[in-house]
Amino acid sequence: MMVTREEIETAYNAGLEAVIALTQKVQEENAAQIKRVDSLETQLNKDSHKPPSSDGYGKTARTRSERKKTGRKSGG
Repeated sequence: MMVTREEIETAYNAGLEAVIALTQKVQEENAAQIKRVDSLETQLNKDSHKPPSSDGYGKTARTRSERKKTGRKSGG
């Protein structure tokens, strides 16, 4: 949440306790955002040391030919 100038002025006019309460609210929200950013950075950096070719999202390596045998002799 972004604190508006109007909210700051209202807290200022209400006195010291209102300013302290507003400041604590902003600090709590800031701490929550920092925690969220840390969590997202951890997810982003997970397995980043691997090259893209070993991510495991590509095709699996073939061990045999995908052609089916027809029973005919090879050659022409």
